[in-house]
Amino acid sequence: MIPTLKSEHLTLLGNPTLTNLDETERAPLQTIIARGQTYAVTFGVYLCADNPPEYDPVTQRIVRNPIDQWKFTKTNPAVTYTVINIPFDELRDAALDRINGEYQMRTAVLAADYPEDEQKSWPVQIAEAAIVLGADDQPTPWIDNAAVARGIARETLAALITAQDTAYRAYHGQLTGIRQALRDQVYAVPDDEHAAAAFAAIVWPETETEPETT
Repeated sequence: MIPTLKSEHLTLLGNPTLTNLDETERAPLQTIIARGQTYAVTFGVYLCADNPPEYDPVTQRIVRNPIDQWKFTKTNPAVTYTVINIPFDELRDAALDRINGEYQMRTAVLAADYPEDEQKSWPVQIAEAAIVLGADDQPTPWIDNAAVARGIARETLAALITAQDTAYRAYHGQLTGIRQALRDQVYAVPDDEHAAAAFAAIVWPETETEPETT
């Protein structure tokens, strides 16, 4: 039976790297250490991880290699790393996710000042506003009561609703067009050594103007 790992064994290691390993990597090392202080002192020399190699975080990622608990040597530390190039498809997908996330954030701003229940009434507001401002004589209970509560004429409220809807649709259309244009740019990037830089250069412009709320 392997004894429980004692705190003094970790102290003898004098190596905080062990605590940074995940459970699947830490367990075999703890098993060796738990067998006695001699092993703890001996292996403690080699448990230090190599310093992670330099890499380009835009085009590469660093991965920690699997630990072989039986191959601790001075030239083969317990923890080593490998630098791999990020596949083109992942670079492209990351660019699309970034663009789509920005789109969602910007469109969310349009409704940020309105409670959810009021947003749900927008189709009714727009439909009734068209009735009020048109020649139709269908009932408009939402606008009638909202106008009274707000203290303005129903025609005034209908005009405000229509203007706001027009501005909203215009801005939403602008944002959607920008997103689609950026998506087209992403898909046009060739698969070569410049792909990562090309993806990074595809960003949202800061030219659109948000509609005013009414």
